Amino acid sequence: MAAAESCIKALDLNAVRGLIVSGDAFINGSVGLAKIRHNFPQAIAVEMEATAIAHVCHNFKVPFVVVRAISDVADQQSHLSFEEFLAVAARQSTLMVENLVQNLARG
Repeated sequence: MAAAESCIKALDLNAVRGLIVSGDAFINGSVGLAKIRHNFPQAIAVEMEATAIAHVCHNFKVPFVVVRAISDVADQQSHLSFEEFLAVAARQSTLMVENLVQNLARG
């Protein structure tokens, strides 16, 4: 975790650390969002893809970091088009992962 946080700081990226919850449905309405906020008030995001990997890593005590680009925030309007966001997310994710791998290789 320290290596990831060091990369975020060095690259001056906007990042959040916290609880990510998972589900088997796309959340696109206020009812689903309200249910999540009620059951998990500390949740900062909902995602479906990394949960299985995180669970296995947790069970085997293997460190795990999720690097996600959040494209849509509940109850907020985006100022970027999808295409604009995609370019920014790809560039920042690449920088983050490259920097993290280099830091881990150095030990």
